[in-house]
Amino acid sequence: MSGVSAKMDLKYAAMLAGAYGILGAVAAVLLMPLIASKVSVELPLPLPVFAAILAVQLTVVYGLLAWGGLRMARARGLDPTPSMARRAPRERVERAVVPGVAGLASGAAIVLGVRAIQMVFPGTLPPVLHPAGVMAAIGASSAAAFGEEILCRLFLLSLVLRILPRGWTAAPWVANVVSAVAFGVLHVPGMVAMFGGLGAVPVLAWGWVIGLNAMVGVVFGWMFIRRGVGAAIGAHWCCDLVWHVASAV
Repeated sequence: MSGVSAKMDLKYAAMLAGAYGILGAVAAVLLMPLIASKVSVELPLPLPVFAAILAVQLTVVYGLLAWGGLRMARARGLDPTPSMARRAPRERVERAVVPGVAGLASGAAIVLGVRAIQMVFPGTLPPVLHPAGVMAAIGASSAAAFGEEILCRLFLLSLVLRILPRGWTAAPWVANVVSAVAFGVLHVPGMVAMFGGLGAVPVLAWGWVIGLNAMVGVVFGWMFIRRGVGAAIGAHWCCDLVWHVASAV
């Protein structure tokens, strides 16, 4: 186990989950009017109250996931929080460059992959792929970068790695692939909703949504293993910057 205490990891977890809680609430405020304009849905509470309650729920639930992930990662010799340590400005910039480039390249790969699929297999991807509007795209992408990386990389990847035999050289890659596939599956409900129901989903669409997301998920997982959860979040956000935000401009 790393020398970082459980109390310090609790602080790190609160920071990560608190950021996700705030971003999730902001995303809800930005996206709910857009969702309500397309789907008949009525919130039981005023939107600001709903968003505030959502922020608290996300902070608590994802705080526990983050704390568990931090402890499991350290138990297997990983340092999941190097970006949260105090470092010189130049070193902080250097640490941001690699995840940023990896994320931008991942976003470009998705754009090219989706365009190829639309040309060769038309109709096998949802008609709507991005949040409408730049602000909604930024809000949704920022929330997803924190929430999905806490869940899929910090918690799930660390959990799988914790279960696998200690000393097995392939364990990090196996854990990475498992978490990446889970990341792809996590996007299936959204795909079903965008097609308008389970029965409307083309067979090939299942492979596209899981495969494309798993592909970039491996990149985010490798960033996590090598550079910590901050790098995974940064790479994820930069990927969405190209994929969702640039497409909304």
